[in-house]
Amino acid sequence: MKSETSNLFRVLQVILVCLMFLAISNPVAAEETYQFERMWPTLQQPWYFMEGKIATDKHKFIYLLDFYYN
Repeated sequence: MKSETSNLFRVLQVILVCLMFLAISNPVAAEETYQFERMWPTLQQPWYFMEGKIATDKHKFIYLLDFYYN
């Protein structure tokens, strides 16, 4: 009797794990994808072509230096 109860319990555990796996994996299939349409506001030249520099201080803070565009 005890053996049958433990076997039934194990079968129920396996079924529960399978159902949980299916419930968790379903939202991955419904994931949205995004596609770029346009930039707002529209800039005449949205890219920078002047070279900048990177500096750090003794506290390990990072500074981005931009000489031309301020």
